[in-house]
Amino acid sequence: QTKQPIHYVLHRLEGEQQTPGSALQPGMTLEQLGISNGDELWLRAPELETPRTAYLESASGERFNIVYRNATLGRGRAHGVGDIDLTRLDINATVSRQHAQILQREEGYYVRDLKSINGVVVDGVALPSGGRIKLEGGETIELGDVKLVFHLPE
Repeated sequence: QTKQPIHYVLHRLEGEQQTPGSALQPGMTLEQLGISNGDELWLRAPELETPRTAYLESASGERFNIVYRNATLGRGRAHGVGDIDLTRLDINATVSRQHAQILQREEGYYVRDLKSINGVVVDGVALPSGGRIKLEGGETIELGDVKLVFHLPE
C-alpha cells in the first residue's frame, strides 16, 4: 500500500487577523510561499481519521475534539495536555485563561466552571462559580462571548 503525501496549509497571523493560507506542496520552501523569518504561522493539516470522541463546535464550524478525561477550555498558549485554546474565537477577551473544563466520567460528560470571571452558561442557564452540570449532547455552552455546541461521540 502506497502512502499518499499529506498536503498542509499554512496561515499567516497578522495581529489578531489570519491571512489566507497557501498549500505547502512537497519540496516547496517557506520562502516560495512568501514567508520570512519572524512571521508567526499556524499550520492546519487535513483531518485524517477522526476518532469517535465527544467534541465542541463553534458557530464557524471549527471542531475541538475532547480526547482527554479533563479538558481545560481557555485562552492563551496551551496550559497543558488536553487543553483547548479558544483565543481565535475570543475577539473581546472574555474567556479566562482557565475558564472551564469538560470532564469525562463513567456516567457521562460534564462541564465545570473554573471560577471564571465571566462564568459559564449552558442552554441559557448560568452555572454557579465552580459548579458543574451533566451534558447530554446538543447543549450550547457559553464562555464569555464564545458559544460552542457540545456533541457526544458519533
